[in-house]
Amino acid sequence: MNFVELTHAYLVELCLERTRDYAARGRPLSGLPIEMLSARWVETYRAVQVLEEEDREGELLDLRSEFDLRRIEPPLHLVAAELSLFKERFQRRLREGATDRAAVEQIEARLADLHARLQSPKN
Repeated sequence: MNFVELTHAYLVELCLERTRDYAARGRPLSGLPIEMLSARWVETYRAVQVLEEEDREGELLDLRSEFDLRRIEPPLHLVAAELSLFKERFQRRLREGATDRAAVEQIEARLADLHARLQSPKN
């Protein structure tokens, strides 16, 4: 398994964990009609990505989980400008070397653990 495949597997596992956690809490957003869910996702996405309201990241993850469980995509086209801004900020941080070494080490450890689990015999 190469690094790209391992990274993809890691992201899939994170998504499954997030969705499992959301479902275990009773899917609190399941009653929202799609229009309301979409509007709330756009508002929350903008708050997190543009205004950097980190305390709302959990809400954004829950909204994404609800979209995933409904097997539909959030309305990314409505936040195209914000996606572009996020991409620019991310690339700038990479160029400036603004990395959190502890966070990098934690992700590396998680990748190593996932790799070991994927290599172990299946029952």
